[in-house]
This record gives sequence, C-alpha cells and structure tokens, in this order.
Amino acid sequence: MTTFNPQSSSSSWIPKQSSDALLLDAEGVASLLGCCSKTVRKLAQRGEIKSIRIGRLRKFTKQAVMDFVNQASEREQVKA
Repeated sequence: MTTFNPQSSSSSWIPKQSSDALLLDAEGVASLLGCCSKTVRKLAQRGEIKSIRIGRLRKFTKQAVMDFVNQASEREQVKA
C-alpha cells in the first residue's frame, strides 16, 4: 500500500505496509517467514499456502500464513 505523507518535507509518496492490513503480499509473507518472496510464490503455486488472486496479484491472509506454519510444524512432528 502506498500512502501520502503530508509531514514529509519533500511531500513524496512513501511505501507503507500496514501491520493491520487484511491481505499480505508475497514480500510481507516472506518477511514473516524469514524466506524470500520467490519461495512464498512457489509455495502458493504448489498449493502449500493458500492465496487469493486479485487480477495478476497474489495475496495472502494472515490466517493462511498461520495455517501454513501450523501444518509445517505438524509435518515435522510426524517425521520425528
């Protein structure tokens, strides 16, 4: 999300990702998971993490990210 910062001396547009946003992009999910956005996109393409397509964009809910983490930890427990 890009927002206008009226207090900026240059009155420029600055990118801002809101922590209470409904949807995250691949970069936001990657930041949460500690991986790169390409990995997140591959996980989504394989159906390992649920995503929503909005036009050409792929977005993720926070719940989908939490579900992915929970499922991944359950798979690790089964392997052990």
